[in-house]
Amino acid sequence: TEVSTALYVYYSSQWQTAFINVDRLKGITYRLGVYDLMGKEIFSESGKITPPYYTKNLNCTGWAKGMYVVNLATEKEKLTKKFVVE
Repeated sequence: TEVSTALYVYYSSQWQTAFINVDRLKGITYRLGVYDLMGKEIFSESGKITPPYYTKNLNCTGWAKGMYVVNLATEKEKLTKKFVVE
């Protein structure tokens, strides 16, 4: 059985940081996008990764409280996860 890719997002209000981690990521180029619930892109970044891991510590200082959507896409797959800034 194939083990699926896992995207984890943990938001720390103490650090005002979203810790984004991916296991078993396929592909070598990525684009990370973070959106508010209105669909407005708050942050984006793209580049190359060294599979199978991707990690990003995203500074959320000054972001409005509420839910955000993280999209991580490579040339082989797309992952989505929500997190809440509180």
